[in-house]
Amino acid sequence: MQSFHQFCQENGPALRQLLEELTLTAAPSHDEDPRAEKCRQWLEQLGAKGITIDPAKNLRYPLRMPRDGKWIIFSAHLDTVFDHSVPLALRQEEDRLYCPGIGDDTANLTVMLFGIKYLLENGLADGEDGILFAGTACEECGSLGTRYLIDDIGPENIRLFYSFDATYHSVYTDVVNRAIYTVTAHGPGGHALGAYGRPNAIEELAKLIVTVSGQCRRLISGLTEGRSAFNVDTIQGGKGNCIAEEAVTVMQFRSTEKACCHQMENFLADYIAGYDQPDVRLTAELMAEAPLWSTVDRHLLRDLGQKHLAILQRMGISSHLSAATTDCRYPLYKGIPSLCMGLCDARNPHMLNEYMFPTSLEPGLEYLLEIFRLNEMV
Repeated sequence: MQSFHQFCQENGPALRQLLEELTLTAAPSHDEDPRAEKCRQWLEQLGAKGITIDPAKNLRYPLRMPRDGKWIIFSAHLDTVFDHSVPLALRQEEDRLYCPGIGDDTANLTVMLFGIKYLLENGLADGEDGILFAGTACEECGSLGTRYLIDDIGPENIRLFYSFDATYHSVYTDVVNRAIYTVTAHGPGGHALGAYGRPNAIEELAKLIVTVSGQCRRLISGLTEGRSAFNVDTIQGGKGNCIAEEAVTVMQFRSTEKACCHQMENFLADYIAGYDQPDVRLTAELMAEAPLWSTVDRHLLRDLGQKHLAILQRMGISSHLSAATTDCRYPLYKGIPSLCMGLCDARNPHMLNEYMFPTSLEPGLEYLLEIFRLNEMV
C-alpha cells in the first residue's frame, strides 16, 4: 500500500490542476450540473462504477454497500454563492490563489475526489458499514441536497455524516442555527414637501433595526459559551421625492443556543407588540423553515471532534472546535452524529476576493486519508 505522504506528494500537481478546472466551472446553487458532470467523468476515468446524480442534483458514489452496518457519508458541496454574472478568473499572488468560490467549497470537493482516488488505487479495507461519497447540491440555500440525501437513505441507516467545508483550522462539532425574518413597515406616504410631517416607513423601520440590534448586541456580548450573531441582510423601500409608504428589511438571528435565538426573536416580537405609531403598521414574517436544532449528544460530538483535532495536531496544524451553519445541520437535527471540517486553508468565503493557499492541498489530502484510517477504511 502506498504511504499517505508519498501519495499526496505525487498527486500534488494533478490536485491543483483539477482544482483550477473545477473552480472555473460555474456552479451556482440549483445549477451545479456542469460541475457534477465533470466530477462524475473524472471518477469514471479512474474506474469508479455506480455513480449517479439524484433528483436533487447530488452526485453519489457508493464505494461500498453496507452489510450488517450502516452508511458513513463523506460529502462536500458542489455549489457556490456566485451566479453566472460573476466572472471566474484565477489569480496567483505570492502564496495565494484567488477566485470566487475557490475555497467554499471547490478546494474541499477537489481534495475529497483525490481521497477517493487513493481508495480506488490502494483498496478499501473490509468492513460492515457502507461508504458513500457525495457532492451535495444547494448547500448555500438551505442544504436542499443534503436534506434529500438524508431522507432518501433514511436517518436510521446512517452511522456518521461528514461535511468537508471551510478551513482545516476549525472542526465544527455544533451548528449555528438561524431564524430569518422579513420585517415590513407600511405607512401613509406622501409628497416629500406637501405631506411633510407624516411618518416615513423607512425611518420607522430604521428605529426598529437600531433598537433590536442594540438589544441583540448587548445579549451576545454577555455570553460566555457558543456562537451567536445578529445581522440586517437587506433593506429597501421608498422612491424619489416621496415620504416612503413601505420599507422592508431581512434580518437574521443566529446562535448555537436555542434560548439565545428565542430571546433575540422575542426582542423583535416585543418591539412590534409595543409599537404605538397609529399611522404605521409593522409586521414580521419568519422566512423558510424554523431553526434545525441538533438532537445529538454534544459530549459525543465534542469527543469525536477531539479525535480529529488530535490528527491535525500530529500534523502540526493548529485548529480548534467551533460551530457554523453547514450541511451538518439537517443530519444533526435527524439524530445523526455529524462533523464539518475543511481539507485546505481558505479565506474570505462568499467574497469576490476569496482565496486559498495551494500549499495546503497536500496536507489537506493527508488529513483526509488519516480520517479514513480513523474510520478503519485503510
